[in-house]
Amino acid sequence: MKILKEDGFMAPWGVVTTVRAPLDVCESFARHYRSIGASHVHLFHDDPQVASIVELDGVSNVICDDAYWKGKRPGGLEMRQRINATNAKLTTHVDWLMHCDIDELCHGFQSISAVLGAQADATAGVTVSSLEAVYVTPPDQDQIFSTPYFKAFFGRDGRFKAYAAEAAEYFGDIAFASKCGFWGHVQGKSFIRTAVDIGKMPLHHKGERSDGWDMRVPTTDIVLRHYDSSSYDLWRSKHMRRISGDVMVPQAGRFRAAQQKLITEAWRDRGEDGLRLLHRRMTCLSEQQIENGLASGFIRVIEPEPHLRAGLAAAG
Repeated sequence: MKILKEDGFMAPWGVVTTVRAPLDVCESFARHYRSIGASHVHLFHDDPQVASIVELDGVSNVICDDAYWKGKRPGGLEMRQRINATNAKLTTHVDWLMHCDIDELCHGFQSISAVLGAQADATAGVTVSSLEAVYVTPPDQDQIFSTPYFKAFFGRDGRFKAYAAEAAEYFGDIAFASKCGFWGHVQGKSFIRTAVDIGKMPLHHKGERSDGWDMRVPTTDIVLRHYDSSSYDLWRSKHMRRISGDVMVPQAGRFRAAQQKLITEAWRDRGEDGLRLLHRRMTCLSEQQIENGLASGFIRVIEPEPHLRAGLAAAG
């Protein structure tokens, strides 16, 4: 299969997510992607009881109820995410599609449509590196996307392990539960060319090549900002539901398991106060630490777009 394009071609693109989040968070996610050029936002609502339907142009909502799953709902969240993303790929009208989470927002240093439109004919996967949000004070729910500070592991030729000593300096005795200072994933995500048959959509990256297609072509013109810690209430809900077994995430890995052990111990020893203290330690750095991180390359600044700077409250 040959992909034909002209110079300066602007490729239509979109995102897909499997979500269980409040309406203001879902609306902010959708408005952000639409405002930076996404032609379509696919929302798959994982829990029919709390589905937050976003009624905006260019946004589709699928409620993943018993009828959707036909009585065969997979137990693992990652499997449901992969199936939903694949269903979106098979039905979407865009040329490129990225699977991401509701707490992940792309930032393009130039037009994302132009970046994707300029890809070589043999490129079927464009990889986007991940940044992780840092705060000075724990954010309220309406301000989780307004921070300009992000941990960046690819500042030293992609060797994020070079930051292990810095992570220990910043996070002390809880640094062991991070990937060198990152609480979430460090793989980043991929834009996948929808016309190419690659089987199931990847949650992060596919292999280097697939049937002659280049699946991991990196770009520095786009980054993925991950707001993993977010507000205290959202952070608490996410981890407690995983700890209780309400949500099964079998592929979360040993770092997530270590974090959940810390959370369980904090709750057991000090209750709500213990959880709030742990959330602050994981989420926030002092102004001096941020200044040091900016100097070393561990932290970089990306100012939020105007619609994010206004906070989630503007979504209403």
